[in-house]
Amino acid sequence: MNDSISFFPSATEGEGRWRNFITPKFCNVKKNLYTYLPILFSLSVLAGIVMYPQKAQAQSLSQFWSSMPDSLMPYLDKGKRMELLDYAKMGTKKEVKSQFNQMVTLDTITDNFMQVTLNEELTLQMKRLPVEDEDSVFCVVKSFGKEAVESTVIVYNQDWSPRSRLTFSPQLFSEQIKTHELLDKVELERCLPMVAASLNADNDEMRLRVSYQLLSQEEKRLLKDEEVQLNVKWNGETFNKCY
Repeated sequence: MNDSISFFPSATEGEGRWRNFITPKFCNVKKNLYTYLPILFSLSVLAGIVMYPQKAQAQSLSQFWSSMPDSLMPYLDKGKRMELLDYAKMGTKKEVKSQFNQMVTLDTITDNFMQVTLNEELTLQMKRLPVEDEDSVFCVVKSFGKEAVESTVIVYNQDWSPRSRLTFSPQLFSEQIKTHELLDKVELERCLPMVAASLNADNDEMRLRVSYQLLSQEEKRLLKDEEVQLNVKWNGETFNKCY
């Protein structure tokens, strides 16, 4: 018989006590971990979104055309604009009647370029253009007139807020006009020169040309095949003259 007194539990007894001590607490920790893990994961994702916000998906040219405010084109509402796109997808006629009962024709549409003839004297072009570190922007050119043509050029953000209104003076062509033999015979100031613009469907350039309002038949004959023009190229913010 062993009468010695031990201050330490036996191995078996100690193992049992340790198991009784730790098992309930360990189970509680494990249970809590499974309970809060989805919440922790959601919070980490939310923190990532806040710290590194994602850009909204850029609009396609078709979406931009559809979302045009009616105030910018009151004679062709959204329904008519959507109808033109539907015809283009089906490969059928690309014409609709405007509110003024005039035929509107979708001449060309690609991923980045669109041209619409609104009537005999009004043409609209739209071009999607790149901007560094931002979503793309859209350049809209409206050209008014038949023989003598003048254009307005406005660059819009994705939400149709105007980004910049670009103006091109006939003075841009002064050097060309000075060296142009036929133009020397025409009093240009009397003819009220204007600038017509045309976007290029294949690249980020735009062609500018001089247009005249008051020309005699003889002057029209002289200048018929002698257009003064130049190309400008988009640089991410505006158009620069191409050299």
